[in-house]
Amino acid sequence: MLLTCLLVLLGRSDVDPVKFQYHRDSNERRIITYGADFGLTLSFAGSSPNWSSGGSSNINGNGFVNAFAQVKRPNTSFDNVFRVNLGGVSTRQLDNYNIRYRILKKNLDNVFLDCKLGHTITAEPGMSIFGGLNFQTQLLPGYKYSRNAIGREVGTINSSFLSQGQTQFALGMEYKPLPTFFIRMGYVTLKQTYVINQSLYDIRNEPIIARVSEEDQAEYNLISPDAPHTLLEKTIRMNEIWKTEPDISLSEIASIQCPVLVMAGDDDVIAHAHTISLYEALPLGQLAIIPGTSHGLVKEKPALLIAVMMQFLEDLSYPITRDPIRRTNNQ
Repeated sequence: MLLTCLLVLLGRSDVDPVKFQYHRDSNERRIITYGADFGLTLSFAGSSPNWSSGGSSNINGNGFVNAFAQVKRPNTSFDNVFRVNLGGVSTRQLDNYNIRYRILKKNLDNVFLDCKLGHTITAEPGMSIFGGLNFQTQLLPGYKYSRNAIGREVGTINSSFLSQGQTQFALGMEYKPLPTFFIRMGYVTLKQTYVINQSLYDIRNEPIIARVSEEDQAEYNLISPDAPHTLLEKTIRMNEIWKTEPDISLSEIASIQCPVLVMAGDDDVIAHAHTISLYEALPLGQLAIIPGTSHGLVKEKPALLIAVMMQFLEDLSYPITRDPIRRTNNQ
């Protein structure tokens, strides 16, 4: 036997197009159209072969918001669409000990924004060039479910707001033969995917491509003219470059005929043998191993680092030492 109760709440708000002239010239006008739809659906379903024992039950809820705004001039239009869809289902289940428990899972979660600027080429059959930008992500954390030792489903987070998120830019042509039907052909498309919540790499046991510390991000936000998220992008590109570059042989390094200071930390991620081979290949090279530092020696011992650098820069003459091994004191 099946018992189902359904409750639907639906609202709609449409605003009629507003026409006005922002100049007295009647040839220059624009039409602004905007509106929104919103809705909420709640349902309850319960079933059991034996009413006296009580039945399993599901509670399902879904909500949506659709909003749009359009600015239209004779040959140009600017269209914007914003959508949010969110839904979840609460299910009562039995574990290995026949104890009932309830678990809530989301079954729908999407945030979508689409902006398009178009210029009409021909009114018939409706051809235009356009530039579009859309963005989408999710609102709430997403979970991967598995059963624990007593047979209950438990969730492990594997996604969250802006993790991942996508932004896509397209430039191309649009064919719109009908008001409700169109085809877009993108000739230039750029897509960016980002994961803001870096802890997901650890939770999902995935290799970390790049990570930015809170300190580095704060400094970058303070002094860089670029947007904050570009620091992670630059770090990822730098890590990719490191796999193949710099590709410079020791013979090429040996051809450098100016003073060079090679610096490293005594606990540097770069092997000392590699650093020393670089230093020894330089005819006018000097080597400084900063004690008590790693590859982040610039922040770990800034005063000592600056003192060594200033001493090097203030005297670029060939070093004269008391007991030279690789240098000759007659240069």
